[in-house]
Amino acid sequence: KRGRNIDELPNTKRKRLRPGEISPPRPVPEHIQRPPYVKSRKPPGIGSGFEVHDRKGIEKMRASGRLAAQVLQHAGTLVQPGTMTDEIDQAVHQMIIDNGAYPSPLGYGGFPKSVCTSVNECICHGIPDSRPLEDGDIINIDVTVYLDVSILLQLISVVCCLFIASIFLFLLK
Repeated sequence: KRGRNIDELPNTKRKRLRPGEISPPRPVPEHIQRPPYVKSRKPPGIGSGFEVHDRKGIEKMRASGRLAAQVLQHAGTLVQPGTMTDEIDQAVHQMIIDNGAYPSPLGYGGFPKSVCTSVNECICHGIPDSRPLEDGDIINIDVTVYLDVSILLQLISVVCCLFIASIFLFLLK
């Protein structure tokens, strides 16, 4: 269509997502073990087979899963209008390193943040920034931790509004 406002999404009154400012990557203490891909800007190759884990390996994966779930639950409580996704990243980063783990997205293929926050039409791997969440935004949060040589991913999609945020918090209790 000629003369269409490029800031508006088709068939809706919502405006297109405009990215905010991206803050510098947050530091990780030296004592925390890093994944092998951190020093390279290239993501690791895809494995050609499957791994069989012993009891010790399975327990490491369970510990990673527990931590990722706890971090994700905390991240979900931060979703409300006015919160910047960079604030969610800061809280996630701090909780992960406080538990002796490495935030897996940080440094993966050059990714600059500790969590992925995808808002509205940003389908996946959104970079947290200074744009405040608005009432009605839909946000997907990907939390991945590297704990004692085990990586586990947890993700959640949340609608950003006061009513649904209250229900979400109630359901998490």
